[in-house]
Amino acid sequence: MLAGRTGLAELAALVAGARLVVSGDTGAAHLATGYGTASVVLFGPVPAAHWGPPPDRPRHRVLGPPTVPGPTRIGPLPVG
Repeated sequence: MLAGRTGLAELAALVAGARLVVSGDTGAAHLATGYGTASVVLFGPVPAAHWGPPPDRPRHRVLGPPTVPGPTRIGPLPVG
């Protein structure tokens, strides 16, 4: 766990030098895609097709619920 113990620059350096990143759908996963670091990304309610790595990147794998037909965008979240 690195949460709260690293800044963004440190996290980027760790991801860039890693052999594999296992992450939820967070900034670390997006950094891995950008740096070309192999990754396994865990998705929840938002489909990987919406925010996941491009399908033409074989070094990245996505784990999550099956794709559900219909819109892939979640509407506004209630406030309050």
